[in-house]
Amino acid sequence: MGKLSRSIALGVALLAVAGTARASQVVLGKIFLVKDPSPGTDPSKRKLSCQANEPGSNDMVMGDPVTNGATVEVIATAAAGGTSSDQVFSMPGGPNWKPISTIGFKYKDSTGLNGPVKSAQIKKTPGGTFQIKLQIKGLLGPGAQPHITVTPPNPGAEGGMFLTILGAGGGTYCVRYGGTAGGNIGGNNAKVFKISKPFVEAGCPTCGGTRMCHDVCTAGAPQCPFCSDCAALVCGQDPTCCDPNGAGSWDTTCVSEVASACNEACSSCSDGMKNGNETDVDCGGDVCFPCADLKMCLVAADCTSGVCTTGICQPPTCLDGVKNGAETDVDCGGGTCPTCGTGQMCSVNADCTSNDCTTTPGTCQ
Repeated sequence: MGKLSRSIALGVALLAVAGTARASQVVLGKIFLVKDPSPGTDPSKRKLSCQANEPGSNDMVMGDPVTNGATVEVIATAAAGGTSSDQVFSMPGGPNWKPISTIGFKYKDSTGLNGPVKSAQIKKTPGGTFQIKLQIKGLLGPGAQPHITVTPPNPGAEGGMFLTILGAGGGTYCVRYGGTAGGNIGGNNAKVFKISKPFVEAGCPTCGGTRMCHDVCTAGAPQCPFCSDCAALVCGQDPTCCDPNGAGSWDTTCVSEVASACNEACSSCSDGMKNGNETDVDCGGDVCFPCADLKMCLVAADCTSGVCTTGICQPPTCLDGVKNGAETDVDCGGGTCPTCGTGQMCSVNADCTSNDCTTTPGTCQ
């Protein structure tokens, strides 16, 4: 089978398995490492490494980065007295991406042609372990330094990663290290920030600071790259649009960059018409907000509920295999669904069958 046909077959196979699973998936972390050996003097020596490893995972690889590419956001969140930093890196579709049999994909750019991401990998092993690996080197990438602007928070509180496979049906995978996820901090100074072996999944890293998700065609607060494919593309092109420290904003410049970065007309999300790649009027697709229940959709990510069945966004239920509505974990908790079992996420004691919810990190005991 040729490389192109093999890639297409893999993308179709993975989407078929994923069905209407939620596009945003939380993965258990393994290692988060930010290194700046020469603070303030030589940014080419900076390195980032992020890994996730979740045995017995129900997460699925969704989408086709060979065709559509991917982005990854790395977040280093400061404790009191430190400085947070955040950066989006692009991994364009094309020959740098290869399928890993039928279980995932790998990316390699040893010369830094596309940027400082040296390698990336996302896969689910036949044994059910979901894995993500990422290596970024400041020495790589075109243009003037710095190629990496994420540095040790000094001191740091937690780390985070969002990997987004672009295009229709592509998944977003988030990993949290430290904070409510726990883990061992092995270094926390101006040269290194390392967290290893988080204890639990603790949801996605928060947007944080002054940032918030909103219509990409409306000026306002800086966004998070994981708000939408379009936000990720714009912030990869112009990091100030997603600045985590309040120095930037989603201003009129960011709005104007939507057309070139996302190939979308900004009027499409607020003109009362179904146009662009919207799946219903002013919702769905890569640019607009997800659609409300009973609106038209193509994939799960088009829907607020995360469930698209026969082209219609479905209301949340306690049997849809997706964490949505008021649920605190998949199909449980929140007061409307059955209580959650040991190890599942919760907000209050009543969410748990045991009636025991540990508020940090919010899991049923």
